[in-house]
Amino acid sequence: MNMSDFYSAHSLFNHGISYLRRGHWNKHYDLSLEFTLSSLNEELPSVVTSATIKQYVDNKKAQLATLSDDTLLNYPAMVIPSKILAVQLLVKLQVSLAIIGEGAAMTIIPLKVIQMSLTYGMSSYSPSAFAQYGNYLALIGDDFEEGCRYVKFALSLMKKVPSRAHDGITMFYSNHTKLYVEPMQSSIECYLDARKACLKSGIPFALSCSYTYNNLCLWSGKELNAVVVSMSDMIRESKYLKNFAILTIVLPMFRFAMRLIGQLDAPAPQQDEGGNAYAFHLHDMFLTKLSEAFIFRELNKARDSAGKYFSIYCTQTNTMRWCVLRRLSPPATFFGRFYFGLVSFWVAREMNDKKKSKKWIQRGVECKDEIEKLSVLASTWNFQNKAYLLQAEEQFSSMNFDLAERLYDDAISSSKTHKFVNEEALANELAGHFYLETGRRNRSVHYFSQAFEKYNEWGAVAKANTLAAYLDESDR
Repeated sequence: MNMSDFYSAHSLFNHGISYLRRGHWNKHYDLSLEFTLSSLNEELPSVVTSATIKQYVDNKKAQLATLSDDTLLNYPAMVIPSKILAVQLLVKLQVSLAIIGEGAAMTIIPLKVIQMSLTYGMSSYSPSAFAQYGNYLALIGDDFEEGCRYVKFALSLMKKVPSRAHDGITMFYSNHTKLYVEPMQSSIECYLDARKACLKSGIPFALSCSYTYNNLCLWSGKELNAVVVSMSDMIRESKYLKNFAILTIVLPMFRFAMRLIGQLDAPAPQQDEGGNAYAFHLHDMFLTKLSEAFIFRELNKARDSAGKYFSIYCTQTNTMRWCVLRRLSPPATFFGRFYFGLVSFWVAREMNDKKKSKKWIQRGVECKDEIEKLSVLASTWNFQNKAYLLQAEEQFSSMNFDLAERLYDDAISSSKTHKFVNEEALANELAGHFYLETGRRNRSVHYFSQAFEKYNEWGAVAKANTLAAYLDESDR
């Protein structure tokens, strides 16, 4: 096949992507693999399973184990036109897989790009492939040390590649692992740097960077009025670009933030809770719903949203695909596990049915175990306070009140030390409810008063005002 045929096949591939309808896209995906990648002497597995991914990852580990970072940085550039074209096709394929939610197949592509980079030389796409490989090692394999190594290597390689066209994508992916291991308040800002790089090169990842940044600012406790202003800008940009996928997931967050600060004039979002929404969209939508209901103490809404969140998170239809997608897709889904765990313990305590209560407690314990693991493997700064608060709620649910008291205080102290003002407010409020529900109203007032102060510091004025019923006038 001559080069004109290659470019014809490339056009066919793009034509398939443009429609983004599953049946139409799958047909052209198959054709693009048959007529393009195979013609370039490159192949992808027709079916991706967990065993396939493990084999690819193990092969890459073995191949890279003998190569130092300096050796890799001094690799020659990829110069064979057909291989450069093959890499371009692979990257375009990965973008379309992300859109339709095929998380497992997405994982194979950066591994394939790395394989080609080690065989034929580094291309402008190699840095982002190494960044995604680092994310897989850290966020799926729990090997944060090696994951951080390849994320840092990706950023170093990025500076050596002549083209700046893909810097934004590399920076975007690199920050996913950094978000876990570095102080979150500073690592979030790196998404703004990635956005600037995307805008300079004209690639469409700029809006994804904005969404991730704003999402994480909300959950990590950045001052709410600043978050609302930034979200408003992003909503205008999304409307201008007609990016309805971003609008679908950002509008519920925006409305939640507006409710916290006491402005309820945000538009009510029209949400697709059925099969037309992708898994990571549904995850973020129900995270917002269950968190809002929990923070505003709306038990029935919290329980219903948590049930839907749980069915999405633990779906049995595509378990392996969703397992990969939920851990590698921004924003970091540990916030979902944190709030789902808190809701689970609360729902369990309010249930009269012991069998159902036990099931909810088990869900909460699973979330607590995940956050504890991250506190040990990834970062004390980001996860210690969350682990303490989940432990406190577990002990409260198990009626181990003495231990629960100490853990609430530990959660409050850790949140303050690590500068999560929203979680400091939440820990104080939950401690207040703990003392109130165990018959110690006088002691609860101190914690509710501290929660009132910290919610106001965060900018959540409307939420702070809901605590008035728990406070004496002299304590406000």
